[in-house]
Amino acid sequence: MPRSTPVVRTDGASILATSRTWWHRIPPIARVNLLGTLPVVVTGKYVIVSLCALFKDDVLNHAVKFAGPRVESLPMDTRVTIANVSTEWGALSGLFPIDQTLERWLRYKAIEAAIFDDRSTRQRIAHQRVDELFANRLSADPDAVYAKQLYLNLSSLSPHVSDTNTRTSFILALKPLMALIDPLILAPTAKLRS
Repeated sequence: MPRSTPVVRTDGASILATSRTWWHRIPPIARVNLLGTLPVVVTGKYVIVSLCALFKDDVLNHAVKFAGPRVESLPMDTRVTIANVSTEWGALSGLFPIDQTLERWLRYKAIEAAIFDDRSTRQRIAHQRVDELFANRLSADPDAVYAKQLYLNLSSLSPHVSDTNTRTSFILALKPLMALIDPLILAPTAKLRS
């Protein structure tokens, strides 16, 4: 299977200046263990923003593997958000396991690509390719050793918003949504007596 590493402006300039690449070795791998159940109102954005806030520089230049007993329950949109924003956290990549949730999503996409003529995914996502992926499923060795293990209880997460009146970073300015709601709005209505 081909492997690739993104080369952006700074990376490209470094390669041109030194004639060397920085990816000559396998990066350290951090395992992020997701525990508990994700509350209904919490999205993938809150998961990755919470990881950024709690473990600031812990995964800098690491490949991050997301694992744990509840990972399979995370929907694909949540996984894609977490994996994509992992690079903003400082990771080189964010990976989720190849499991039944992914297979169901890929099968749906393969059907969609076969039905609709305007889908550019027709060649990339087909049932034959999904079969090949799951016949040769990639997974970590059972005795794999990780550079770091981090733990996040998904049940403890809640929606957050950024306080726009601060000049600090976005992550530091986050506040729980419930803390910003006026308590008078949530107070039960009083009974009127004559």
